[in-house]
Amino acid sequence: MESKRRKSSLSMSSGDNERDFDIRVTFPFAMILFLSLLNTDSFGRIMVGRLIFITVLSSVLLLWATVLERVRYERRSEMIKASPSMIPVGKALLFLGNHLSKLDDYVSVSPKLKLYLLKLKQMEERNQMETYEYDTLHVIQSVTKLLGTRTAISFFHLTLGVFNPLIVSSLVAVSWVFDDPTVRIYFLHKTEEEPDLPRPFDIESSPAYMLNNYKELGRRISKRLSKLKQH
Repeated sequence: MESKRRKSSLSMSSGDNERDFDIRVTFPFAMILFLSLLNTDSFGRIMVGRLIFITVLSSVLLLWATVLERVRYERRSEMIKASPSMIPVGKALLFLGNHLSKLDDYVSVSPKLKLYLLKLKQMEERNQMETYEYDTLHVIQSVTKLLGTRTAISFFHLTLGVFNPLIVSSLVAVSWVFDDPTVRIYFLHKTEEEPDLPRPFDIESSPAYMLNNYKELGRRISKRLSKLKQH
């Protein structure tokens, strides 16, 4: 299935047979090249890098909190053909629900959580979800992914002393967050009739998306080099 990731205004294409190429995938490499020219061992620069990292992370988390609040406020009840297992965090919650009886032997589980897990199981069986439930799981998944990757980056920075990932990850976070469908619907107030906004969202994973763009970039470079050799 063709990815429905929104094309950036920074995308460029040349020639009728060229695929769309998103120039943002080159940002991390450009930033790494720029940082390699600086003395990143300087204590002052390291502290500035940490400040940028924390500020961007806090801002993006605040954005997600705003989106989640609007999801809950609007509480859209339209039914869509989707299941919780389509979202990784939903799949994890379903797994937890299936082993709830074993979990009860060790810890006390909140009745509200039990009810929610049962509701998720019913939605999975019917393959139908309310828009509100789907969007909530999508936002939770996005925040979980954000915190997971930034925690790993922080660990590598503090244990190995690597500096560049702090800045590069901040740039990537800002570059891509406004592509998310829920951010566009609830924060940017885009209409849901746009081609890539109907639920369930069809979003190509970030690694796959970037890899496809790198392949396209390599293909274009090879094509240009071949033309130069011919001349």
